[in-house]
Amino acid sequence: MNSRKIRKKRTMAQYSELGKLIVTAMLDKGMDRKTLLEGLNITTAALTSILFGESMPSLTTAFNLSRTLGIDIELIVNTMNRKDEDTSA
Repeated sequence: MNSRKIRKKRTMAQYSELGKLIVTAMLDKGMDRKTLLEGLNITTAALTSILFGESMPSLTTAFNLSRTLGIDIELIVNTMNRKDEDTSA
């Protein structure tokens, strides 16, 4: 019996606003997920959770996103704040 989980492929439409920002920057830089993970020093599970809006990055991870992807930290924080406003309404 095969005990491996079958993962459904997720689409860009399922990414959070921050996730779309991250993936777009990765594509623009030609960066793969492994390289991003090394720059962020987080697990694959943590990155997936951020991409799909299941959690928000820590301040350290937000700064590492800015540095690794060349995204203005203000844009990252504003995107994170919009998520907080959407969930508190």
